[in-house]
This record gives sequence, C-alpha cells and structure tokens, in this order.
Amino acid sequence: MPLSYYEKGIMYKRKNFMGPAVKCFEEARKLEEKVGSKASLELAKIYAYFKDYEEAYKYCKEAISKSNYIEAYYLMVRILLLSNTPINEILKKAGKVKIHNSLLADIFCFEGNYEVALKIIDTCLKEDEVTRDLELIKIKCLLKLKQYDKCKDYIDNFSQSYLYFFKIRMYKVICCVLLEEYRLAWKIIDEFDYKKLSLYNKNKLKAYINFYNAALDIRGITPHENDEEYYSCIFEIIDILLATKEIKCLKKLIQTISKYDGGYLELAELYSNYGYVSEAKKLIVLYIKKFEVVNNKMIYILQK
Repeated sequence: MPLSYYEKGIMYKRKNFMGPAVKCFEEARKLEEKVGSKASLELAKIYAYFKDYEEAYKYCKEAISKSNYIEAYYLMVRILLLSNTPINEILKKAGKVKIHNSLLADIFCFEGNYEVALKIIDTCLKEDEVTRDLELIKIKCLLKLKQYDKCKDYIDNFSQSYLYFFKIRMYKVICCVLLEEYRLAWKIIDEFDYKKLSLYNKNKLKAYINFYNAALDIRGITPHENDEEYYSCIFEIIDILLATKEIKCLKKLIQTISKYDGGYLELAELYSNYGYVSEAKKLIVLYIKKFEVVNNKMIYILQK
C-alpha cells in the first residue's frame, strides 16, 4: 500500500530532508482531510525551526482551527514568544482561540515564564477556578522563581488527603535543601513509611535521598539501572536546579545518570534549554560515540 503524503512528509522530516517534507505536508493539508490538521502542525514546526515565525504562526492557527491538538496551543505560544510578541498581545490571541487559563498557565510555566503563569493562576484562584493541576503548577513556579519560603508555606496548606501530597512534600524537600535547612529536609523524607508507598513513590523517594546526599556531599549515592520512574524524578530535580541556577550539588547528582541509556541525551536537552550550549554539545558527542545514533534533536543542538 503506497504511503500517504503525510506519511512521506514524516519520513522526510525524520531524515532531515525538510524541503521534500514541506511539499508533502502541503499536499496532505489540501488533499488528506483526516490528517490535514496534523500536516498543518508539522508545517508550523518546520517553519518555527527555520525561524520563519510568520509562516509558523499561520500554519499553527490553521491547525488549531481544524482540531483541538493541545500541542498546537503550546507551539502557538512558543512561536509568539520567539517572535518577541508582547505578553498582553499573546494573552489576547490565546483568548481568541479559547485556550483555557489552566492550560495557558501550564504553557507559560513550560516556557519558563513563571511570573506570567503565576498571574494567570492567581486570576483563576480569584475566580474560584481552582484545580489540582493549577495548584501543582503554582508550586513549581514558586520553586523555579526561588521563592522557597513562600513555596514551603503554600505546600503546608495541603492535607494528607491531597492527591499529590507525596509529590509536593518532595518539592518541599528541594526548598529546604536549597535553603540549607537540611534537618527539616530529612525530617520530611523520613516521615513516609517506605513499605507503604507505591512502587512509583518508592522510586521517587530513592531519587530524593540521592539528591539529599548529593547536596550534603554524603557518600551513598546509588546509580540505578534503566529505571524510568527513578530517572524521570532525577531529571525533574536537575531541571529545577538548572532553572534556579543552584548548581552546588548538580555535578554529583549527575553522576547518578551514568548507567541510564538515555541519560546523556536527556541531560543535553536540559542543558541546551537553559543556555548551557557547550555542555550540551559535549554530551551529544558522548551519546553519539556510545550509541552511534543521530536524530534531529541532536543536530539542532549541535548547530546552535
């Protein structure tokens, strides 16, 4: 069975043949109704990659008009930020395409505009549009803005019945460690009965114990084999440390990813996102030497 224009476009894009990919996606948006919105979104990504933000925004709006892809909303805000559109104008455009405030707060948090995200959340709180996700985003924003005391106080408002109670207590551990309140940090870690935790939270707790040991330069940091739940938590901690430029314990914590197959690549992406481009490139080279694999993300970082 022959490939559709959309499938051909994806194939060309994966091989970094962007010219043929654009032609295929153009045909797909015109002729293949079922994937037309996806084709428009792919065109928006390609034009954004080449910094043609006007064309990227045009195709992104087209994708949104045809479907409700969450990814398209994230891309739309990113394109507007990259083209230096004023925040008020972005908020107006977001309102016109009916991006809900809870999603908009998450998008701005994801893009590193934590103050804007907090303002949106505070508006939601005033209008009594509170969700668990919004509360969690607020904690992340306070943490990444280095408002550690305020973050701790906000976390203390939640009872044990809160769905994300364990998760936010671990965020409080980060606050305490970065404030050098090590006894309180350990007290929070020690308040959970390991045997009663879910497997996911057990892995999370192991990650935070390693973080605590790294911060205090204590021996006993144990690298794990390819345990995705453990490493997703480690990378979340590293992401926060890079966002806050709290690199005191970062190097030692990074040692724990040495046995994780995707460690170098994921860390390189984080370094690149926060402007540590030379470090990111070194990690990409190490990854290529180890696995002999190259993809578009690596090429993008190496070309920076």
